[in-house]
Amino acid sequence: MKRLVIFLLIVVLALASSCIYERYNADNELLIVSANPMSGGSAKFGDMKVKTIKMAIAEVNNAGGINGKKVKLLVEDDAGSAEKAHQIAEKAAANPKVLAVIGHWNSDCTLAARHVYNGAELPVITDSVNKSITDGTTPYLFRISLSDTYQAKQLAEHIFSKLKAKKNSNSVCKQ
Repeated sequence: MKRLVIFLLIVVLALASSCIYERYNADNELLIVSANPMSGGSAKFGDMKVKTIKMAIAEVNNAGGINGKKVKLLVEDDAGSAEKAHQIAEKAAANPKVLAVIGHWNSDCTLAARHVYNGAELPVITDSVNKSITDGTTPYLFRISLSDTYQAKQLAEHIFSKLKAKKNSNSVCKQ
């Protein structure tokens, strides 16, 4: 997970520095927003992501930052709510210091916010799995997780070909 977040952070920062340099923060900081559920039913996933992102940022900052600039994380709680996600997107888009967003965890939150991010030309990396998130309508949204459909297909192939599982009368797979 840590390597994944470091990769995400590097990609976000590269996108942010190349695509939207005019958003540069004169305070000698690079501001990234984490938009994830910190409360509600998916809070454990948001908490896990934020802790990992903070560890990656600490590594980057301890190594001198990026081009001498420290990375700062602003944590926003979408609570797994599409409405709150949209509000967070509007807040992030209105802040000229925000370079990029990591989030949202829930696909409906990402879908509710993506057009706001797109309008602000604000890069977003999400691990939401809904394939419609990256349907080509925005060049600023990047999905790093495989779609539900792809994951289900791969899992089914593994169950039937490798585990030799078969469907029984109760629709339960057994070896």
